[in-house]
Amino acid sequence: MRISQLVFPLFGNGVTKFQPVFVGDVAEAVARALADDVTRSKTYELGGPVVYSFKELLALIATLTERKPLFIPIPFFLLNIMAALTGWLPYAPVTLDQARLLRVDNVVKTGSDAAIVGTLRDLGVQPMALEAILPSYLWTFRRAGQFTEPRGV
Repeated sequence: MRISQLVFPLFGNGVTKFQPVFVGDVAEAVARALADDVTRSKTYELGGPVVYSFKELLALIATLTERKPLFIPIPFFLLNIMAALTGWLPYAPVTLDQARLLRVDNVVKTGSDAAIVGTLRDLGVQPMALEAILPSYLWTFRRAGQFTEPRGV
């Protein structure tokens, strides 16, 4: 968004789901799993407390960085073409692997599938909300610069 000030691509109409997790929560979960023999040979899926669409994540990033780009929907087949043409370049805007990942939801299992895996809570870790963490990562990317007070956030 910093490079493209006016428009930003919204691949697949932004419907892909993500469940971002704070790295500190993952580290805590790993430490607890290693310290407890009960966790041996069990599978854990680690996700944050909220599931977001790709569009919701981009909107949150835009708000925190004080930007108002126009999100332009790009179908996945065009994303694949772009990745094939530019993915081999150093600092490519998108690779084929990234294009494949953007098509598939990346969330912790739910429903009957959830019974076979553990979560952060099963390891005694209370997941941090993205809204509590993200501003500390994105403050340097604010439109007016990193040393200005946030406006309306």
